[in-house]
Formats: sequence, structure tokens, C-alpha cells
Amino acid sequence: MSIINSKKIFLYLILCLSFIAIIFFVFFGSTSLESAIQKKWHEKIEVISDEHVNNLVLFKEKKTNLIVVNTYTEKYGLYSYNNDTEEPLISLDEEGNPKTFVKVTDIRGVGNVLWGYIVGDEEIARVDATFNSTDGRGFSYESTVLNNGILIALPKEYKHVDFSNDEWEIKTSFLDKKGKIIGTYKLLY
Repeated sequence: MSIINSKKIFLYLILCLSFIAIIFFVFFGSTSLESAIQKKWHEKIEVISDEHVNNLVLFKEKKTNLIVVNTYTEKYGLYSYNNDTEEPLISLDEEGNPKTFVKVTDIRGVGNVLWGYIVGDEEIARVDATFNSTDGRGFSYESTVLNNGILIALPKEYKHVDFSNDEWEIKTSFLDKKGKIIGTYKLLY
């Protein structure tokens, strides 16, 4: 075999591998989480917060203020998103403006997640959540907040507890960067 034939085979192999990589990228992943989600949505979206340990994402549809929580996959720096398991919530006041909400949802593959969105002029830096049951069980949880979005996977002993019944009271407090309480919210079901 001549050197020219070896070079042709090598170049052909490189070309084929490049083509396969491009096809894989186009059909199976995006370089950013936002672009992976955008492929599944007709309206423009904005990622509010994401949690890498459980691959959770909280995003907002810009036109309608629909807030959505879901999971995503990330492999080798490529993101993929499936909208079959989305948990959407639109929260509007009487005039049609967005309002604050916080909710606990059992998300497949993750368990209970405390999530929500805080509307206001002040930037929220931290959320403190207190969970108390009528039988004396309870726990508190504190987390930083990005872009006024709350996204917290609860501790494993509470991952599959039904918080939607009357046995539990959940209160959240929103704090600014100085630790001053800006507002509180009691979860309603």
C-alpha cells in the first residue's frame, strides 16, 4: 500500500468521524441548557436556575410568564431536554401580572423539590423554608436564590413524603443580601 493511499484512507476516516460528530451534536444535544430547552418550546424561554446535582432546571416562558420545573440530561458537555415530565405553573394576580409562588412537587427520578418564583423589586439572596408536621416532625432548609427562582431538592428522608395533606405546614421566608426578611409565603395546596 502506498503512502498516498494511506493518506487518502486517513483523510476519509477523519471526514467520516467529523460527519458522525456533527450528526450526533445536531440530533442529540446542545452546548447550553437554554438552547436544549428552546428546541422543545415555540416561545422564547429564560433559564432562571439550575441544580447540577439532580439535573433540575427552573425556567420561564418570556411571553406568558409560565414557570416550569423539570429535569435534564448532560453528557460530555451536551445537554438534552425532554418536556414529557414538565411541571408548569403560571401564577398571575387579578390584573394578569406575575405573582410570587412556592410549591413542593415530587419529580420523577429526583423526589420532592421545593420550587418557585419570587416577584418583586428587590433581589432575593436566600430562602429559608420550615416544614412542620402535626405529629412533631419537621426540618428547616436554607438555600441561596438565583434570579429570584427557588430550586431545592429536599433531603433524602423527605424525598417521597406527601406534603400536600393537612399534616404539614410549610413556610418560606425570603431574605435580601443583608439577611433582612423581605417577605414570607405559606404554601397552599
